[in-house]
Amino acid sequence: MTVKVPAGDSPADIATSLVEVTESGLMSSVLGVNVTATGPPQIIRNDIPPSPPPIAPPPIAPPSPPMEPVPTVPFPPPTSPPPAPTSPAASPASPSFAVHTVEVVVAGTECTESGSAAVKSTHEVALEPHCTGCTVHVACEIASIRYTVTISAPPSEAPAVLNVINSKYADPTTATAFLGQPVVGTAAVLVNGLPVSKPLPVITVEVLASGDAATVCTESNLAHAKAITVAALKGIGPSDVTVECAPASVKLLITVTIPLSVSPSATRTTIEALFLHAGTATAFLKNGGLDLLVLTNPLINGVQLSLLPVCGCDNFRNGLTTDAVGTEGCARDEVHGLQGVKTFCTPPSRPRIPYLDDGCPSDMYRCVVTYVTPAFPACSCKSFANGAFASDPNEGMCQKITDGVCVPRNYEGDKKIGGSEHYGCPEDMFRCTGSVGGPAQTTASTAAAVPECYQSFGGTLSGGWKACPATQPSCVGFVQGVSWGTCI
Repeated sequence: MTVKVPAGDSPADIATSLVEVTESGLMSSVLGVNVTATGPPQIIRNDIPPSPPPIAPPPIAPPSPPMEPVPTVPFPPPTSPPPAPTSPAASPASPSFAVHTVEVVVAGTECTESGSAAVKSTHEVALEPHCTGCTVHVACEIASIRYTVTISAPPSEAPAVLNVINSKYADPTTATAFLGQPVVGTAAVLVNGLPVSKPLPVITVEVLASGDAATVCTESNLAHAKAITVAALKGIGPSDVTVECAPASVKLLITVTIPLSVSPSATRTTIEALFLHAGTATAFLKNGGLDLLVLTNPLINGVQLSLLPVCGCDNFRNGLTTDAVGTEGCARDEVHGLQGVKTFCTPPSRPRIPYLDDGCPSDMYRCVVTYVTPAFPACSCKSFANGAFASDPNEGMCQKITDGVCVPRNYEGDKKIGGSEHYGCPEDMFRCTGSVGGPAQTTASTAAAVPECYQSFGGTLSGGWKACPATQPSCVGFVQGVSWGTCI
């Protein structure tokens, strides 16, 4: 039966009335037909969603049959573990590593593999002289172009690594130059989660040695110079010192990084005493077993400490000899026969009073005695005279410049006076070594090996024009307006 509820009436009241009429048995009289109820009335209202049907309870499973008992098996009695095998030597534990992290923000829009690889390579190159066991890992956050550089270093090398990091990231300008990428902002770098700390103090020493790169800049010489420097400086370790050669030169660059536990002033005082001038530097190297001659006063942090120049002696007189290298003397330039202008060195005549009296004659100047032993060329004799012969001993002979005649030297050995007596040869001859006979060599290679000259190595006339090289420092046979000299 469907009942429409007029507007304004309550559907709930109508539904209640229908239920009461049906339950009271009055539905037959109301409808005028015989109605027999077979169950409780169900009222369905279209203004209320029908209730879901009741959910039937799940069927109850029959009880499971009882489980058969599991037979018990007795466990064997406990036994002690077998003893560990003994070995003759226990393997050492893996060494621990100190880890440093660098977070740096650079300009850009996205991370690239090439950019991360470049950052890694840059750090590896910078750390290589200071850390032999370091590993570098680089990660990049795309959203901010923030590189996170993780460096693992052995504990003994960790302080040096940290100092390198602090120096390379001291400020945005330095960090930009190091990375080759623009670093953003003044707070763009964090080292171990903190702003960059002040780098450790560093002292650099520049030493110009006699010779060439093949004889001076050897690995053994560099390692030897590092070892004696470390031994001379209290509290300084091998990881705090680097020694290298400047490219295409014979200049040694010694860098000393001073740890926090060491006094910078005490270290600098020691370095200044060792490298005060060319003489003290030469003595320091030779006393340490490194046979190198320092030609000029060293530079400490780019500054020359000694007020005295180096002498650059060619000849010695008045009792001064080559044994005085490293001490103070007096020098002047003068013409020495057919050899041209030479630097003569003599002992000081009185004590030096700075800024008042240099202790030298008025026509000389005070200086630090230095001397480069010349490399005498090989003999190329055309003929022999005065008892000379082809198989001459190592003392060498004297060869005439013009016709190649060879004669014995005036004395044997070394008087340690430089070229004051022309190394035992007449003025129109030059000293040569070896036991080579035959015609003089006139090939282009010989001409290149023995260049023409106007003055010896270190000469300052005409701006050093046609001066001999350091490997052949002495200009022999120059005659003004007549002939060039020969470098020996």
